[in-house]
Amino acid sequence: MKLNGYRIELGEVESALRQVPGVTAAVALVREDRPGERRLVAYATGEPAAPEAPGPDALRAALRERLPAYMVPAAVLVLPKLPLTPNGKIDRKALPQPGTSRVAGGAAAVRTDLERRIADVWCEVLGLEWVGAEDNFFDVGGDSLRLTSVAAVLRERLGRPVTRLDMFGHPTVRAMAAHLTDADPPAATGRRRTRDVAALAQRRGRRQRRP
Repeated sequence: MKLNGYRIELGEVESALRQVPGVTAAVALVREDRPGERRLVAYATGEPAAPEAPGPDALRAALRERLPAYMVPAAVLVLPKLPLTPNGKIDRKALPQPGTSRVAGGAAAVRTDLERRIADVWCEVLGLEWVGAEDNFFDVGGDSLRLTSVAAVLRERLGRPVTRLDMFGHPTVRAMAAHLTDADPPAATGRRRTRDVAALAQRRGRRQRRP
């Protein structure tokens, strides 16, 4: 299968996933959830008795060590089990779209208004119906191009200087909200500087009026 000019061997992606400790089954496919936007997505199931099932971040990291960059899925979803047809084959049509299910990554719901506004931007740019507060941007279909778009929309909607570097450093909704909360809002900074300058001028004026 061809994707972005590269020949993708879906069987190789699935085989690489099955080699990751803790993975019991895997399937890969190219999805086109938005017209004209095709992306490679993989699904995996883990051992129920395993003390710590591999998560999307760990699986993508493992695939980066085993596959060329163009064959690393844009999203890896960890499912309790793969959907099957009545004949016992994997039902590819029943596999969930990245970001529409809590199994895509973090199951945490947004808690604050800022997290909700950030999540809304993610959903708008990525074409998702839902995103968890702990979902990694790159595990729900994000890439460098969409990252730039999200940063630009966040700057416009929030009035904050959100950069690509901020997105890379804080790739979840909750992490970005915490980063923006800790950062000093530009408007507040400007108001404080204005007050400081006014106070300094007032003090100078008082000194000049003294006999």
